[in-house]
Amino acid sequence: MDPTETPDTAPPRLSPLATEHARLGAKFASFAGWEMPIQYAGILPEHRAVREDCGVFDISHMGQIWVAGDVAAEWLNGLLTNDVTLLGVGDGQYTLMLNEAGGVIDDLILYRTGETEYFLVVNASKVAEDASWLAERLASGLEMTDESDDYGGLAIQGPRAAAVWAAMCGGETELPPRNGIARVAGCLICRTGYTGEDGFELFAPVEEIG
Repeated sequence: MDPTETPDTAPPRLSPLATEHARLGAKFASFAGWEMPIQYAGILPEHRAVREDCGVFDISHMGQIWVAGDVAAEWLNGLLTNDVTLLGVGDGQYTLMLNEAGGVIDDLILYRTGETEYFLVVNASKVAEDASWLAERLASGLEMTDESDDYGGLAIQGPRAAAVWAAMCGGETELPPRNGIARVAGCLICRTGYTGEDGFELFAPVEEIG
């Protein structure tokens, strides 16, 4: 950000897929410092697509933070509400990050991606605050990296999401289980299905997601 700019005057950020959204006729709106595609055909047909077939959401505005080190689980347990030690490698959980008074800083998804490595997907409006909160309390021996600027993301949601995945991969690679995560061809594939339907989320480097 230019030092003369404030968060209110800085130009909005754009998804790495913004040009394609515009070409396809998306309606854009401002959200958390981003200019995001929010609608194509309209609310009702898009709602029906997710409930009856499959819909795709651009989630490139979400933040991605990594934490790694031998005491990562113990340290995260002191900051989040759910028990991190219950996660096996490849598992995820919905959780809350709290301040010192027990108030909620952010709700997020935490995934265990290795024996001592964790991946946090945080809300767009809270990326800077979350990263700062974590960094200021980082335990000795831990490494934390905010890679939110490096990733783009798509959420494929609906009862046909698994069929769409099979068509994308030619049936050669299975989706992770519900609330799971896997690395596939340089991408992170999560299976949260946050719309209430089945679904998966795909995160990839911005230079590749287009």
